[in-house]
Amino acid sequence: MLWATFTQWEIGKGTPAPNAPTHHLIIVGPYKYCRNPIELGAILYYLGIGTYFGGIIVGIISCSLGFALGSAYHKFVEEKELEERFGEEYKQYKENTPFIFPQIRIGKK
Repeated sequence: MLWATFTQWEIGKGTPAPNAPTHHLIIVGPYKYCRNPIELGAILYYLGIGTYFGGIIVGIISCSLGFALGSAYHKFVEEKELEERFGEEYKQYKENTPFIFPQIRIGKK
């Protein structure tokens, strides 16, 4: 989460907050591996915190709720806004980069 936020600040000259967005599309750093690295970090955080304070079942439930709610927001709100702001550049990025979970690639493309 911190790496993604720092990347938005340093490279995109903006923040994850909708009222202070980045000025250009970021496709480097953690965004090279998935389109929503902050959500990935939050999901893992919810899993860890839930497990620490309530056990593995609470961790899994927290993780699942975070995934469902975060994914819905990103799919139905944020992606539309990004397509409007960045057009074809975002559409290409979207086609080539996984939504949340990075792909493990072994060998050459």
